[in-house]
Amino acid sequence: MFINKWLTFSAAAALELVAGVIYAFSIYSPALKESLNISQTQLQGLGTAIGAGGFFAFIPGLLYDANISKYPKWTPRLIGAMGVIAHVFGYLSLWLAATERVSFQYWQLVAICLLASNSIVWLDTCLLATNIRNFPFEKGTIAGILKGFLGLSASICTTIYVGLFKPDQQAFLLFLALFPAALGSLALPLVNHVPFEEQSQSPAFHQGFRPGKRFMVAYGVLGALVVWQLSTSLLHALAPANQGIDFWLMCGTLAILACLAFVPWRAGGLFSHPLKDKPHTPNRLGDASAESETGDSRPLLQDQRITSDGQASSEEDSAAAATAADSNLVKGGGRSKHRSAGALEQDMGGARASLPDISLKQCLQTTNYWLLWCSLVIGMGAGFTYLSNLSQLVQSRGGSEDSQDIYISLFTTNNCLGRILAGWASERALHKYGCPRTLFLVGQLVLTSAVYACTAAAPLHALGAISLLGGLAFGGLWALMVALTSELFGVAHFAGNYSLMHLAPNAGSFFLATELSGILYERAKASHPGQTAICIGYDCFRMTFILVSIVSLASAALALLLYVRTRWIYQALYQQIQEHQEETAEAPDPQGCS
Repeated sequence: MFINKWLTFSAAAALELVAGVIYAFSIYSPALKESLNISQTQLQGLGTAIGAGGFFAFIPGLLYDANISKYPKWTPRLIGAMGVIAHVFGYLSLWLAATERVSFQYWQLVAICLLASNSIVWLDTCLLATNIRNFPFEKGTIAGILKGFLGLSASICTTIYVGLFKPDQQAFLLFLALFPAALGSLALPLVNHVPFEEQSQSPAFHQGFRPGKRFMVAYGVLGALVVWQLSTSLLHALAPANQGIDFWLMCGTLAILACLAFVPWRAGGLFSHPLKDKPHTPNRLGDASAESETGDSRPLLQDQRITSDGQASSEEDSAAAATAADSNLVKGGGRSKHRSAGALEQDMGGARASLPDISLKQCLQTTNYWLLWCSLVIGMGAGFTYLSNLSQLVQSRGGSEDSQDIYISLFTTNNCLGRILAGWASERALHKYGCPRTLFLVGQLVLTSAVYACTAAAPLHALGAISLLGGLAFGGLWALMVALTSELFGVAHFAGNYSLMHLAPNAGSFFLATELSGILYERAKASHPGQTAICIGYDCFRMTFILVSIVSLASAALALLLYVRTRWIYQALYQQIQEHQEETAEAPDPQGCS
């Protein structure tokens, strides 16, 4: 028996909060510095290591793709368990070092931080891939909600620290080590890939909410958390600290999180039940076929491509079609190949348009993959440039070092809101109008360029608005990255393809936030002879953000080219969505659900 998809989705949302605790490094880093007696440079090295887990994302991605079709129940659980184990071992070792129970050399601490940071990619990869397979017609919704919870995790960790542990950073570090193990032991058994359409996904299912309503409950929980956390941050900024108030504010956060239990409420019970008229029906936009745990060795989730002789084409045919289309688009200037789904179907002898479904190795040979990757490198790198330099930026515009907290809070909260809005709006536009999601990518990058063009000359009082808009643009890119990867390159190898795409923000952070901004900042500081520690003046970051704005606009041009090259995919995808909606609308009312 398979666990109900809605229980899997709710468990994944809770586990995403664990996946994001690596962003809470600044809370306990002072305890590490003091107990380990290390320099600020060495502490920054540990911070870099604990944020570098994305460089190893290909390992869980490839393992997931290789095993999910044969073991749809156990693959997500085992991949997730590996992430939890890495997290617990890494953070428990950091706690032992911080409390001086065990002495580690610096290189060992770096290795421990790298291990701890790997937890995010193991958990995030398996949770996203599993839920996108379970809900193949709601990729943007899934990406927006799950990435939204990940984006809020650092804010929620801060609330828990202030409400329960402050100023005991060592105790909080122990909590970070042990809580994921407790949550993982409860939630991971509920995570599985269900290789059929279940009764609770039918609009005719009347026991509880319809699918759209259940997703709206999750959106509501996220929205309430955003408002609550933003209000909490403003209260901390305006009022003196009070342990009693902080505790009740934390309780409010946990009460809102508990509302996630309403998502699977009356969704058919613990186990998943297939639609009676479609037992073990393949998800049309689902993924590869293989032997299932039900004992049925026939393809369950293959996106079948039918040739003119009536035979199903292989995965190699799909890859060849994607590569050929990629090549033809280059030769034809991107015009002649953008046909309607009906024209594509006619060319294939009456078969359905073949959507791309290709492996990581095959992705690396396509122009579209690199267009998307480069667009994300620049767009996400721009966001990291602003966030990483926010403290120095505030001081350069005449603000105090402590005043950066409110701007960070505004940016990170709207980062979550951007993930929600980009996922929801792009999904609704695709379902209702057939609007390609790549157009939303163009819009996010244009917004990014405009925001940082303004940053180059913005006074201190304008940084609040810039933080809000910059957070929206930055967060939206995270949700779009997930959905675009699954739509443009298929779901069968999504985990592996996404794992390499996940390197884009890391690369952008290094090239723009670290190298470019560092070089230009030091050059500007050198032009102020009397300033040795902090550069004061508008010119300190002017050139940095002018260049960031220019390259962001160039990345929008790359995204526009990607839109032109992939319109045919969204035409075919829109046709499949419409057909699926018609089929589910006509489905009989399922009976006998438990």
